Amino acid sequence: MGLFSFLSRKPKLFTGRILATADVRAALGVNGPRAMLGKAAYAEINSASVVGLAQATRDQLWRAGINRWQSNATCTLFAQKFVTLGGEQFYGDAFYDRGMLSAGVISPALGDIWFRPDGASTGHAIGFALTELGAQFIDPQVPDALRPMTDNELFATYQLRLP
Repeated sequence: MGLFSFLSRKPKLFTGRILATADVRAALGVNGPRAMLGKAAYAEINSASVVGLAQATRDQLWRAGINRWQSNATCTLFAQKFVTLGGEQFYGDAFYDRGMLSAGVISPALGDIWFRPDGASTGHAIGFALTELGAQFIDPQVPDALRPMTDNELFATYQLRLP
């Protein structure tokens, strides 16, 4: 490790704050069957890490030869890879973190969302993170910036899933 290696370090994935399922539902503005929550608690994601995680998702898929939408590599694959890669990073970072260990069994507040984009006739899947700034959405297929969701798109959500 060099003297200036701290300059290239990526931000920590989680903030250290634990979100209960009520916090998650409030942040997403949803209740009922559209929101599938697999755990009782989630680790809040650091907003500074969301774009980098989505870029790492795209980069891993591109190295595997998946560099565009294909019939066997749809948006669902990109969204699920975002969640999986974030989970791998979280568990690697949190394994030795006393705060996370004392919180019990939790998952990172990363998920995928299926919705109908404005003007589209078909659905689309992207990733999201619950951060200290609220819910942030990102499309790992074009991960260079967060993806704002319109009120119509949020209303047209047919499923949100947090493992």
